[in-house]
Amino acid sequence: MSREIPQPSDLENALALADKAWRSGSSEQDLREGLAHCERALESIRQTGDFLDIGDLPVRLQLARGHLYEALGMGNEALQSYQAAINGWQELDQKTPGRFAVELAGVWMNCGNVLRKWGAAPVLTEAVRAYDRCVT
Repeated sequence: MSREIPQPSDLENALALADKAWRSGSSEQDLREGLAHCERALESIRQTGDFLDIGDLPVRLQLARGHLYEALGMGNEALQSYQAAINGWQELDQKTPGRFAVELAGVWMNCGNVLRKWGAAPVLTEAVRAYDRCVT
């Protein structure tokens, strides 16, 4: 059984469609369609493993997925996607220190926003930690 290797342009297109859905935020259906684009792209990346040299594209797809989940009011799923983006950029940042510092700060801020919006009092402490990480 052969796997079809996704083309980077197809993955970039999926990211663009997901980003457009999030930025327009016009309807729940648009947001869910954007989420479906992310899911299909991430699944095709998972199936091909390390055969692709696509830089931080999987991480940007995780970030887009987090934005869409957040817009849909799905805080836990948003946090999981944001954490996956953090892990991915931290891994890439080890290879080129400082290269993804701005991206990491932004994702930590997104985590803080989600925790602040949907968290109970004990979780707010974690939100403050997330904001601290984004400025350090």
